[in-house]
Amino acid sequence: MASMAQVRADMATLLGGISGLTVKDKYADRIEPPCAIVGFPRTIEYEVTFGKAKASYTFPVHLYVSRYDVEEGVAALDAYVLPTGALSIKFALEAAGPTSGWDFCNVTSASGFDAYRIGEIDYLGCEFEVEIIAA
Repeated sequence: MASMAQVRADMATLLGGISGLTVKDKYADRIEPPCAIVGFPRTIEYEVTFGKAKASYTFPVHLYVSRYDVEEGVAALDAYVLPTGALSIKFALEAAGPTSGWDFCNVTSASGFDAYRIGEIDYLGCEFEVEIIAA
């Protein structure tokens, strides 16, 4: 079975392929926007397939962009939440197919569009919910 660290590292590697996006595979006190942070699993469901020891993990991926120019920040968020395209978080994670950390990846939603404060700096951001199925 892949470790949680391996799953987060695989997500970070794939997201790192998005031009200009800074990626972290764990929470951080300082970020350089635009930045995606792969969080810890929210839920783990065991034995999701009959006869095989697989589990389903739900991970958050937090996305933060600059709030310095709100219009520019909103435009950046718009590009990252599209289902396809060069900046699409969903496309970057799902298009790779199986990795060393998982058999299946599905980005199910993006929500929580709001302003966020990290280390005394305000950002615009949202959160993606990512379902992973792994052995």
